[in-house]
Amino acid sequence: MKLSIYEIISRNAMITNLRAHLKNIHTSWQLEFENSANYSKRLNYIDYAKGLAILLVVSGHVIYHCIFNRDAIASSYNLELFYVLQLIEMPLFMFLSGLVVRTRYQNGKNTLIDCYRKFRVLLVPFIFVGLTFTLFQGYSLDNFFLHSMKRGYWYLQALFDLYLIHYFFQGIVNLLPRKFQMMSDIVLFFILSFLSVIFKEWVGDVNVLVILGMDKVVMYFPIFYSAVLINKYEL
Repeated sequence: MKLSIYEIISRNAMITNLRAHLKNIHTSWQLEFENSANYSKRLNYIDYAKGLAILLVVSGHVIYHCIFNRDAIASSYNLELFYVLQLIEMPLFMFLSGLVVRTRYQNGKNTLIDCYRKFRVLLVPFIFVGLTFTLFQGYSLDNFFLHSMKRGYWYLQALFDLYLIHYFFQGIVNLLPRKFQMMSDIVLFFILSFLSVIFKEWVGDVNVLVILGMDKVVMYFPIFYSAVLINKYEL
């Protein structure tokens, strides 16, 4: 059966479109594979950095709790070393946590799912393990909630609070046109960081804010959120 010129052209166009479509799929798979490989390398890099941060935290606690009070001669040196480690260890943890935050656009349902996961992973251990440890040591519940360090478990609560703040403001920024989002994020970062510095001392005097862990949030927000923006815009 002979085909008309129109049918031949149509079939050739269909074949060309099919080839282009398959090529696009192949390209997207290739890019996805490359991105997943780069992402894996990045996670490994972050894991190594977290391992270093853990060693610094352990070293700081050993110096302060095990060595500092035992050797009066070297106590001043050990205390200075402890403060130096403090300037590195927890800021490094907060920065690394910000680097792995989900920054791409997602709808409200997925955001709520992420919030629930953070609640389950961070806040549930903070409450149950923290309270159990506090009561085991013979302290009251007030001593746990009103204490800035939360008997050593403050990091879990502060990180959860920072995630909530991130999801809230990113939800607002994502409503803007894409060309305005980066500038909006940068302006928002500087405004919130400025407010964190201004109200840092005041927050620690308000019991309700201490219970919510906001005294630690204002301390580490600039570090955490700067890492979020580096991750989001690949700076």
